[in-house]
Amino acid sequence: MADRGGYRGSGGDAKGRPWNNRGHRGGGGYGEVHAGGRHGSSGSGYAGHGRGGFSGSRGYGGGDGGGRGGGGYSSYSNNAPGDDGAGGGSGGGRSSTSLNFLAPPAAAQLPAATRRAVDAYVARFAPLVQLELDEERRLVEQRLCHWPLGRLRSEGLALTGLRAARRGSYLGKAVVRLTAAEGGELPFHKFTSGTLVTLCRQHPLEERCVEALVLDRGRGEVRLVADRVPGDVLEGFWRLDRGANITSYQRMAQALQALYKQPDAMPGPAGVAGGAGGGSYDEEDEDEEDGVGGAEGGYGATEEAGPSGNGYGGHGYGQGYGHGYGGAGGRGGRGGGYRGRGGRGGGRGHKRRRRQHEDEEDDGLPPGTHLLDVLLAPTPAAAAAAAALPAPLVPAAALEWAAANDMDPQDPREEVQGMGLNRSQVRALALALRHRVTLLQGPPGTGKTTTIVQFIRFLKQELRYPHPILAAAQSNVAVDNLLEGLVGAGVAAVRTGQPVKVREALRDATLDARILAHPARPAIEEQQAALRELQRRLPSLRGRDRGLGHRDAARAAAAVRQARADMMADILQGADVICSTCVGAGGDALQDLSFGLVVLDEGSQCCEPESLIPLVKASRHAVLVGDHCQLPPVCQSEEAGRAGLSLSLFERLMRAGVPACMLQVGCGGRGRYRR
Repeated sequence: MADRGGYRGSGGDAKGRPWNNRGHRGGGGYGEVHAGGRHGSSGSGYAGHGRGGFSGSRGYGGGDGGGRGGGGYSSYSNNAPGDDGAGGGSGGGRSSTSLNFLAPPAAAQLPAATRRAVDAYVARFAPLVQLELDEERRLVEQRLCHWPLGRLRSEGLALTGLRAARRGSYLGKAVVRLTAAEGGELPFHKFTSGTLVTLCRQHPLEERCVEALVLDRGRGEVRLVADRVPGDVLEGFWRLDRGANITSYQRMAQALQALYKQPDAMPGPAGVAGGAGGGSYDEEDEDEEDGVGGAEGGYGATEEAGPSGNGYGGHGYGQGYGHGYGGAGGRGGRGGGYRGRGGRGGGRGHKRRRRQHEDEEDDGLPPGTHLLDVLLAPTPAAAAAAAALPAPLVPAAALEWAAANDMDPQDPREEVQGMGLNRSQVRALALALRHRVTLLQGPPGTGKTTTIVQFIRFLKQELRYPHPILAAAQSNVAVDNLLEGLVGAGVAAVRTGQPVKVREALRDATLDARILAHPARPAIEEQQAALRELQRRLPSLRGRDRGLGHRDAARAAAAVRQARADMMADILQGADVICSTCVGAGGDALQDLSFGLVVLDEGSQCCEPESLIPLVKASRHAVLVGDHCQLPPVCQSEEAGRAGLSLSLFERLMRAGVPACMLQVGCGGRGRYRR
């Protein structure tokens, strides 16, 4: 989080490094993507111009020098520099959260022409996603200014009179547990996993707050992940206010970054079973209250590998990818865990150096997509031609069936024996089987959900489609409707996401419910209990015993993580279809899974970066369902909407002439069809 206003220009610094959003220093906007920006007019040399077009009507000035203060958002449309933004100069500006659109190491492997196309695409959408997040934060601030506390509480946007305590760490950040002062259940609230929140004493706009993310919630507690914890966290009472849901925007940014990657050849697990389990919080990650691990952050994963010395006390032990324990004389990775108390040789054992392909595999991003030629096509005709190519991975029998049923129905309302669909819907199904990307337009009452369910059932049960399918939608209600239909049709479906957001009758099909019922869970709980006992004893150990204890704890924690990941992978890989919201598809549970086919419902209601979240799960074949004549994407930022964020990917591809079919029920005319 930035403490001083303004963004550092994303276009490159004086050394030509591209898309670096990490600094949050004042200065230029989003500059040129890969060739490096121009020097700023003051000493830091950050890009203030970039390649021009969408210039900075919202420049965020301030910070401590750098670039031509406030230099706005630049796009990739031409060579002229963008105008200076309205912020500017030194001082001032407002604190904001800058998303990361940095190209991953895998970008170096792209052909030059593809790299330029991805650069231009990211340069177009990155500032719009950032504008949306900034506008949501502005609306939150406005609400805090004008709404009385009673209204905030009654609408579930604030909790007061809370007790707080530090409870371990999560990926190198502190975990804070909040409970009601008198104990018992918390009042009604809307603090869900991933929500950005502020923690303060009285009023978030009148004092220095702690910004944090909601990790999870229970009936009597809310757990937060924060960069820092106040020293007096155990004293007095606290107030929690809901902020912007930054998780949605972070996953859009990650989806844009994933366009730089080339996914694996075949769908399925993208590596070890599971980083699937790596993102969840566990009690074995907790630090003891005496400060062992301290601000360095416990067992969390870090951005760089830590030292991996084979000594104990002074050298420390580097576990995995920088999770572990750096010696006092070494450099403990970024955020890297417990530091030993003696010796000088922290980095002198051997340092784990990642090779380039390891960097690419462990960048924390989704696998990418095989549909870049459709998404990045230079002309509408090129997009339509790429989308109309034969769908990959579809069995030959399915293609034969599709060719036989891809025809104008004489009566679209006629029911097809044994399929539960009318002729209009069967034709849509045939079209979806034939082409790489298909659009199914369905006005109200035309059976869009039924068509999707029968499409997936037909693929899995009749045609024996062997690859995993991801069925996503923009809203939880739509995902639940898909799940209900799939379960009713006998399809093995698993629903990811928070069970509290899932319809009660469907909760047995959630990932959480499957985990509770999995036969491996009791053994994992025993491992966790043994690890907690080992951690409890660590503060009492000294000398060599302490080093050995840290080593054993690291190994035990890694074993628990792997066992949990294997369990989750077993559940997910055993399903015919995974159901998720678009944003949920970018979560930890699906991090290392690839899907040959992605079906996206409510596609016309998603802004394009949101649609990318499920598509970058290594999709080769996509079916987008919606109706752009109904609800368009909702943009909070009018500026972002005018600049193109209000145009859905569904509508853009419809205009381009991508293969599409309109579903019809109860009408006698022929369905409109475009190839």
